[in-house]
Amino acid sequence: MSWVFTFDAPAGSRILRSRFIGIIHFATANLWWACTRQCWSTPDTMLDDEIYTNTAPCNSFKAFKRHLNKHSELRELDEVILVSRFRDYDIRARWVENEHSNLDY
Repeated sequence: MSWVFTFDAPAGSRILRSRFIGIIHFATANLWWACTRQCWSTPDTMLDDEIYTNTAPCNSFKAFKRHLNKHSELRELDEVILVSRFRDYDIRARWVENEHSNLDY
């Protein structure tokens, strides 16, 4: 049970810090980032006076890993993406329950 990371950029040209916009997901889970409370919210837990966005701020790969470990609700999503400011430098993460799930027996 761990996060598996996939880099869009080839090894040697990867950007790991200070060039990212934030964390997004394209899932049907309907999670929104609460800016002042700094947590992921569903429509059931949203407050009227709160500002919500679909992008959580994150500037580095290290902060991305820390964010994924802190917010366990992201494990239910198919894929979570750290979006780079540059094309083809995104970092994708997905939660894998079993390390050998990709092997054919």
